[in-house]
Amino acid sequence: MSDLFADVGRMLFDPHTQPGSVGLRQDGCGLFYAGAVNVLEGRAEVGWLISAVVAAQMLETGGSVLVVDVDGNDPWPLLDVLDGLGVSTAALCSRDRFRFAQPADRGELLRVVEDAGSWHPSVVLVGSLGSMPGLMGGSPQDGWSESLRLVLEAFAGTGAAVIGLDVCDGDEPAVFGRGGLGASVSGSRLRAEQMSGHRAMLRVRADRRGAVRAMGAKVGEWCVAAVFESQTDAGGRTGRFVPVSNGDGVMLTPANAVKTISPRIGYQHIIRAANEVLDGQLTDTGAPIANAIAKRALELQEAN
Repeated sequence: MSDLFADVGRMLFDPHTQPGSVGLRQDGCGLFYAGAVNVLEGRAEVGWLISAVVAAQMLETGGSVLVVDVDGNDPWPLLDVLDGLGVSTAALCSRDRFRFAQPADRGELLRVVEDAGSWHPSVVLVGSLGSMPGLMGGSPQDGWSESLRLVLEAFAGTGAAVIGLDVCDGDEPAVFGRGGLGASVSGSRLRAEQMSGHRAMLRVRADRRGAVRAMGAKVGEWCVAAVFESQTDAGGRTGRFVPVSNGDGVMLTPANAVKTISPRIGYQHIIRAANEVLDGQLTDTGAPIANAIAKRALELQEAN
């Protein structure tokens, strides 16, 4: 009977279920919502790397993480990344803190969902979404309906921040961008646009609750929630979500970002402009980074 009702006490007092508590930027603002279905679009390797950083943040602050791999990937690369990010072996080996599942069929997947109902993980990572209807069986439409209702929404019902990886490349449309599926995303829907090096711009595609969009920066017609940066050296691996800010480090919002530039700029021009501006670190007037990216992208588009 208790499963019919939300655990309000946990929602109010568990720090890992608070709004904006998942996928923290350097300024403490979160990119994903607890108790909701969130979607991360982009190339598989970028999506899994970003997801690993989100998982590492949660594990480092005492939370718990469930990874549901419906593609049958080798788990070692993910475990290696988590280890490189500094997640302790004790946390990875504790089934109270971290669980990795590779369900082979509908029955196994639903058993993982049932287990989460009693375990209550802080974050559930599911990838890739495009493989779920086939695993659930039935027609494509029935497969999507059941994937949403019986899996993703059921995970979110436990209070977890569900992050589904929607694999796509370049300007290819994501699965949740077709057939009205995007309307079923109850949290944030971000697209990771690959940049130079180990960086990606996280563009807001949808935000049902509004907090992620409100803290983003306007770049042309885009709203950019953060720039993801990752580095690997002898000391291990690092990953961080950087707010798009001005020269003084003050966070930009749509209210103070430039409003005069609003053409439909091609995404390839914005990515190139972002690389140029961020690599140069705005050595000129100290104008807002979002402003500088938009202006440079417009110049590139007009030159072509």
